[in-house]
Amino acid sequence: MNIDHLRKYKFFIWVTRPYSISREFTFLQQFNKEGLKCFLLVPESKYIGNYYLDEHSYNIVLKKVYKRILKSSDLHLNDYDKKVKDLLQKSMDLGSSAGVVADQQLLEKYYQYLVSTNNFFDYIFLPFALIQYTEPELKRKFANNFETIIAPEKATKYQLMEQMLLTESLEKVQKEWGWLNAYHVAEPSYSIAELEKIKTALDKNIVEKLFSSFSKNKVEFDKFIKQVKNSEDKVKCILFHQYAYLRNDRVDIWKRGLYLTRPFFKYLQSKFTNISLRAASNLTYEEIERILLNQKIPKESEIKKRDSAFIYYFTDSMHIVTDKQDIIDIQNMFKHNVSPVQEFTGTIANEGIAKGAVKIVNSYQELEKVNRGDILVAKVTDPRYTPYMRIASAIITDEGGVLSHASITSRELNLPCIVGTKIASKVLKDGDMVEVDANHGIVRKL
Repeated sequence: MNIDHLRKYKFFIWVTRPYSISREFTFLQQFNKEGLKCFLLVPESKYIGNYYLDEHSYNIVLKKVYKRILKSSDLHLNDYDKKVKDLLQKSMDLGSSAGVVADQQLLEKYYQYLVSTNNFFDYIFLPFALIQYTEPELKRKFANNFETIIAPEKATKYQLMEQMLLTESLEKVQKEWGWLNAYHVAEPSYSIAELEKIKTALDKNIVEKLFSSFSKNKVEFDKFIKQVKNSEDKVKCILFHQYAYLRNDRVDIWKRGLYLTRPFFKYLQSKFTNISLRAASNLTYEEIERILLNQKIPKESEIKKRDSAFIYYFTDSMHIVTDKQDIIDIQNMFKHNVSPVQEFTGTIANEGIAKGAVKIVNSYQELEKVNRGDILVAKVTDPRYTPYMRIASAIITDEGGVLSHASITSRELNLPCIVGTKIASKVLKDGDMVEVDANHGIVRKL
């Protein structure tokens, strides 16, 4: 494969996440319609990949979407619940119809599902614009009130699960919230054993204190926003404040939708002799169409390759790369040596100072190695990291701003936390002794 056509793009790492085509395609169509020239997924492992985007077109899209939402921010916020309801309903329809209705009808439900995910695009995308444009502006203009702006008024789905764990049976919690563990179609829901472990680590008093803070946060913000006279500033403050909750909730809704479509992908899996659910979740839009229209089914040997680490990119359509040498060639495009450093900086998410041994967590499957007092270092965190953040002495991430999961959770736990370092997981290794000075946003090797 000649990869020269990829070299014309100036790529940057957007995020690092678990990946599957069924997950990413739900926003790639709309991303492309908005003007993004190229999305490229390069795996770090079987489960985790770097999302590379064409930088020039991304910045144009980012600014365009941001301006559009600012002009109608009330509508954007008021429509959220309606868009959530539609997405979950279409997801449920697709999943519950698999193997029940004719394949042609099922394909129509798949199309409807994709429309609902495209309609949810603005909620998935906006936080990246808020981090780039709004966060620095509000920090500058409202330094004394910034903590009020970023304090959430509602509990996340994960926090609701924790609250339920204190009063209900594990089986009931699993039925209600087990899906929270699944970041894409092929990931498992929470087991009873995992929920038991989360429950054991909970402190009832801390949970109750957290839930009582939400109403106080609302009172404080309402009081503050009345004092903001500039209409544009007011819009930005309200939008940023609402995303203190929505930033996590939008991902949870997306995850819930994917979980509800799982029977659909199991049905597609059954169309083959012997492929995994993970491989089925990596079928492309065009392949799903052909399968449900009873046209030529893709070679099973090719689909099976998607059960391992592979590359895909999206320009105007999806392109799959499974050849080992081609994968190496593309990975080599992004290999850059990071110079050793004794200290580096990031954004202060929660103040404090801590010293300890580093534990690099590249995916949630590696969380078990975190011990009490360790410095948890990750590219990014999500709610599954929360039990281990509770026993860490500080958090450092490559990604994120003050609305990231690591930031919000560290403030709730009052842990020193520095986010957006870009290099922490590259320049540190397990066992390194470091000082996290989150009063000044500095990490120092000891």
